[in-house]
Amino acid sequence: MAAALRRSDFGAGELTLAACSPVQGAGAGKSPVAEFTLAADQSAEGLAAADLLFAQRSLPAGSNRAELSFTHAMHRLRIELSGDEQVLSVELRSRMKGSLELLTGGLTPADEFG
Repeated sequence: MAAALRRSDFGAGELTLAACSPVQGAGAGKSPVAEFTLAADQSAEGLAAADLLFAQRSLPAGSNRAELSFTHAMHRLRIELSGDEQVLSVELRSRMKGSLELLTGGLTPADEFG
């Protein structure tokens, strides 16, 4: 998808672009930090909403095109196995809340696990 941005709207010189997917609730006049909460049930529609992607690219002065390569912003899991050798139970724990700095991609997870 091509974004409808004009280079002239951002002045001369180097320009840094940042984007995330799915789109977070920031924009002109809004906070550059997006709060997020992941669904505990990540099957069906919850799966796509649980995957947060981020990209950033600097363009030199005079450059009018950029390709953004998205990477996963969240990727940490804690897996706990308990029980004896006969019966094991598996518990998957993850940080379910936090904030994403939309200009740098810095992720700050909440201290609680879900």
